[in-house]
Amino acid sequence: MNIATKAQLFAALARVLRPGGRLAFHEVMAGSDTPVLFPVPWAAEGHLSVLSPPQGIRSLLARAGWKEPASVDKTADALTFFRERLALAERPAEDLPALGLHLLLGDTFSAAFGNMVRNLKERRITVVQAVRAALARRLGAQTAGIHRVASRGPTARAAERRRAAR
Repeated sequence: MNIATKAQLFAALARVLRPGGRLAFHEVMAGSDTPVLFPVPWAAEGHLSVLSPPQGIRSLLARAGWKEPASVDKTADALTFFRERLALAERPAEDLPALGLHLLLGDTFSAAFGNMVRNLKERRITVVQAVRAALARRLGAQTAGIHRVASRGPTARAAERRRAAR
């Protein structure tokens, strides 16, 4: 997950989803302490990459109010995927699919995908697929009232507004 402000992202997502709401992701994360080789699809150079390891992401998610129902290491699947896509780079341009990452990456496609394969193989990066559930949060009286009203239908909300106006 190449986002510098992950803590703020997870807190905002927890804030806008109802308790029990789900967050699902399939993300590249930092692997071993060995530096990532660049370029990769999300960053041409190291200073553009802000990956965190899975345990760091788990900690940020927990602090933001997410519980962990399911998490799976998909590194092996990602390695297969990127090996297959790298093989495309050796094909003539007219044999490439009409749409794909080769269009976004342009001339760096071969190098970026070659580094993805090596980074995955050497566990410099890992791919995690996860589902998290938003925990119920204590809300202030005013916010709790808004949340309670918003969870009802339009008629109930109108009645609640009339009662509050009295």
